[in-house]
Order: sequence, then structure tokens, then C-alpha cells
Amino acid sequence: MPKPSKYRPLKPFFKQLFSLDRRRSLHSTIQFSGRSDGVGAQVHSQFSIAAYAHLRGLRWIPSPLRQVAHNDASEPDWDEQWNDFFNFPRQQTEDSACLPIKRIQRLIWLKSGTHFCSHKAHAIVDLFPESYRAVMRGIRASYDKSPREKKSLFTSSGMNVAVHLRRGYATNMAGRCSSVEDSAAKLASI
Repeated sequence: MPKPSKYRPLKPFFKQLFSLDRRRSLHSTIQFSGRSDGVGAQVHSQFSIAAYAHLRGLRWIPSPLRQVAHNDASEPDWDEQWNDFFNFPRQQTEDSACLPIKRIQRLIWLKSGTHFCSHKAHAIVDLFPESYRAVMRGIRASYDKSPREKKSLFTSSGMNVAVHLRRGYATNMAGRCSSVEDSAAKLASI
């Protein structure tokens, strides 16, 4: 269960500020600036940037994943494999000169005609889940056009279950890690 956003008390203010009912284009763009953690965190961050773009009337520019963690086999094309899998571009498609924003809350007051970069936008868009729903059709369509065949990852008979385990070495927040024993017990109960 995700922790509630610290911005929840500001949601009415954001609703008015963002003009959700009369969204206007700011003639600005935003893209994912990149991170150096696992593929799940990077992809979710990319999607949050897309949802934020929709929420604010910006144009989202899909960006390649870079420095994807957990390359245990030291594959030289690790990042490219993930970009192919999700159908993200392999190279930056826009001028890389952008206004870097580390925290999305700094993007409350947007300037028209600006190219923004941010590493995530969860803090704001998690308050507006409809913004994710609005962009998912396009994201799924792009994903389905990926050159990587993914149908064999799932069986069509029975149920597929995916489990995300937080391993202790993957985060510096021990309270967010899953112990192997607890995870095994939960999987056994499933």
C-alpha cells in the first residue's frame, strides 16, 4: 500500500491551479531525465511524467532508459534491451538542453515554451489517478508495437502472478525491504 501523498491537503488548490476542466496547452514539453535504479522504478517514473504532462497540458517526450540497475550478467546492451522491451527510444529525441527539475512540485508554476526534465512526478499525479488512465491507452499501444515478443512470458491457461520483492541491497531503506522468509510464506499462502 503506497503511503499517502504529503500533497493531499493541497489537492483542491492543485485542482484549481491545473484547470483540469479547461486544460490549455502551455506549448511546453517534459521528459524523463533518467535515474540509475531498477527498470520498474524507471518505467513507473516515465509513466508518471506522461501523466503529469497530460494533467498540465504539456507534451510528453518518451525518453530512453539509462543506467538500468541489476545487470548481474554485465550485458553491454542492457539498457537497449529494456528500451526495446518497452518500445522507448534508444536515444534522446529532443534537444537535451532542458530546464532540469529534480522535484516535480517545482513545476507548479510553469513557463510557456519551456522544455522540462524531471526524474519522477508521483507526488502530484498520484493525487489525480485519472491522469494515469488518460495516458495508458497510448502507452499500451506503443508497448504493443515493441519489436520484442512478449506473449510467451505469460500462459493463457490458469492465472499468472507477478511478485516484486524488495531486496536489502537494492535500497538503503531497510524498512521497505522484504525478507526472504516472509516472502516465501506469503507466496506459499497465495
